[in-house]
Amino acid sequence: MEDQSQSISPSPAISARQAITEKVWNLLVSAYTDNLSLNLDRFLRQNHLNRKRVEENLAEFGRSFESARFAAIIARRERKKALTRARNEKARADRLAERDAIRKQKAEQKQKEGWDAGPLPEGMFIQFYPGKNDAAQTYRGISVNFPDGTNLTLQECSAEGLSSLIDIYKRRKEAAACSL
Repeated sequence: MEDQSQSISPSPAISARQAITEKVWNLLVSAYTDNLSLNLDRFLRQNHLNRKRVEENLAEFGRSFESARFAAIIARRERKKALTRARNEKARADRLAERDAIRKQKAEQKQKEGWDAGPLPEGMFIQFYPGKNDAAQTYRGISVNFPDGTNLTLQECSAEGLSSLIDIYKRRKEAAACSL
């Protein structure tokens, strides 16, 4: 005797009925998604569907009119979440673009004001004041020797101020090299 559990396959009639039921299900969920107060009888009449037969077919595959409405509610929630997510992402992108524009504008303003105007004229110096933050550690008597032979002795500075000084010196030297 053959093992019948392996040779059982759905009949073509069940598969066709299941496909039709699936189409009706999707149509019903779509209609409920658009309008939760859908008049079911009017919907069935407009789509030329028999209520009793649709109800039987849905029940055969474990579905019902109520579950279609519930699926529509879930679909509406998911669509709302997706729209909210898209709006939030667009707002974030707009904020980033605005921030970048402000940074670019500030950089251009600094350049206009002479922050990166090139090398210092002979005999001119830059004075840095230590930060006002008491927690910032200050250093005294720092000597900085640059490769071009420039020597600076700082009476008092913070690590941030020293870094800023070296950065400005470097940019001015690069500007001087470009202008020659």
